[in-house]
Amino acid sequence: MTEFVADVIIVGAGPCGLFVGCELAQAGVKVLILEKRSGPTLPRAGNLQPRVLKIFDCRGLAEGVEARARELHSKPRASIGIWAGFPGVRYDVLETRFPYMLFLAQIETKNILAERFLQLGGEIRLQHEVTTLTQDHCGVHIDCIGPDGSHQTLGSRYAVGAHGARSTVRDAVGIACLCANQMNHSYTSRLGPIPLDHFDNDTDPSIMVNKGPGSVYAKVMKRIEQSNRGRKEPQPK
Repeated sequence: MTEFVADVIIVGAGPCGLFVGCELAQAGVKVLILEKRSGPTLPRAGNLQPRVLKIFDCRGLAEGVEARARELHSKPRASIGIWAGFPGVRYDVLETRFPYMLFLAQIETKNILAERFLQLGGEIRLQHEVTTLTQDHCGVHIDCIGPDGSHQTLGSRYAVGAHGARSTVRDAVGIACLCANQMNHSYTSRLGPIPLDHFDNDTDPSIMVNKGPGSVYAKVMKRIEQSNRGRKEPQPK
C-alpha cells in the first residue's frame, strides 16, 4: 500500500536535487529527497561557474560558498578556466559580480545546499534506493528499498529524477539519456596524506584539487575521443 508522504519526492541528493528541493521548499511545498547512498562520496566536480554563483547569490548562498572556498584554498578564484586541454575561457571579461571560477569540491556544495534544504523544512532519507515508479490518477508511486532492506512504496503528487545518467526515474518514464556517447570523461582519486603544496590549481589546469585535512582529492580530466573510436573518416565521392 502506498504511503503518501510529500507533495514532491526528489530522487537523488546531489547538488541538482538539493537545489530543486530548496526552491520547492522555499515556496511552501512539502519535499522529500531519497538518496541511495549512506553519506558523502568523493568529489565529482571541483568548481562553481559564474552563472552558478549568480544563481546562488539570488538565494543568499554565494557568501557561504565563498567563505568555505577560502577556508579550503589560499587562492580559491580563477579568472581563466581551462578544462581537458580545450582553449581557455576568460571569465574576467564577463559583465557580472562573479567574473571568476570558484574552486569548491562538489561535496562542500552539497553540504551547504543540504543544510539550507533542512532549514527550509525539507526531509532527506539516506540509504533509500528507488527501484521503480508508476503513476496513476492519485499521483506517483515510488518503490524503494530502505536501510534495513525492507521494501516500501512512497507516494507524492510529483517526482523529480535528479540522480545522474543511470536514472531509474528516467528509465521508468522512457526518457533517453543524451550523454551516452559523451567524449569527455573524468577520474576522481583520493591521493592520501601528501604535501598539500604538491598540486596547484593555478599552474596545473588538468587537476582540480580539494585540499582537505591530511589529504588531497584531485579530479584529473582526460579527453577521450570515444565517439570517434574505431570509425573511419568518410571518403569524398
